[in-house]
Amino acid sequence: TYAPPGRAAVAIERKRAAAPVSAAHDVTDWSGALNKFLLRLKAAKFRAVVFDYDGTLCDEARRFDDMPEEVTPHIRHLIEHGVRIAIATGRGSSVKDAIRNKIPKRLWPKITIGYYNCSQIGTLDDKQSPIRHETPVDALKQAATILAASDQLKACAKVEIRGPQIVISPRLAGY
Repeated sequence: TYAPPGRAAVAIERKRAAAPVSAAHDVTDWSGALNKFLLRLKAAKFRAVVFDYDGTLCDEARRFDDMPEEVTPHIRHLIEHGVRIAIATGRGSSVKDAIRNKIPKRLWPKITIGYYNCSQIGTLDDKQSPIRHETPVDALKQAATILAASDQLKACAKVEIRGPQIVISPRLAGY
């Protein structure tokens, strides 16, 4: 097989657990399907890849650091081999800065970023995006006001509008 046995077993077990009882075929069925998929994947020519940032390109523990050293060379390699890169994030300029600090400036035009859950889209070299202080629409303001007025939410979280989205952050002890 093309997948390391341990990883293949984990992938197959996840599929079997999620499948309806009538579709929970035996392991050889799933192994065959996995091998066919991996062969198709290996033969495919990718022209673009979209990544999520937090939890995919960087783990949650390092989300406010620069793009991880172990990820950066792979992103550069893909771009240098003609693959267009897009990154989706719920955040704004902090992701832009984290990526710019690790990717050579000549490659910035080849990376597209969807900020604030893709409500603002621009390339890494775009000086205009994300718009840091976009005026929120009235419906967003109204929703944030309703959420912020909730006694239950006030007790444990902070509600704020950042760009075109509402951010609900847990209140940490002592703050």
